[in-house]
Amino acid sequence: MADIERQFHEDRMLRDAARQLLTNGIDRLRGEGEAPALPARALGEAKDGTAQLLDGAVGFTRAHKAGLGAGLAVGLAAAVGWIFRDRVADAVHALSSQPALDDTDDDQP
Repeated sequence: MADIERQFHEDRMLRDAARQLLTNGIDRLRGEGEAPALPARALGEAKDGTAQLLDGAVGFTRAHKAGLGAGLAVGLAAAVGWIFRDRVADAVHALSSQPALDDTDDDQP
């Protein structure tokens, strides 16, 4: 019986400690979430995140200049090809519909 009572008291102490932790956490969050502090903190975090993103992008660009240049060239060529797709298709069709040049002479036996 003593073991059961001891276990009961230990469980009650753990429950009270957990309740106190939860109450302290809620009180702390309520104190941090006051109206003037929340927008200022959110703005500060957004600025920090933007600065980190910019630093990462600049570092990536410096490390991969050739790949980015090639990707830009391919993208630009694709865009130009798409814009002038009708003219390119007409030119390819005109070239493919011309009769082939025959190198054999039909006059000689």
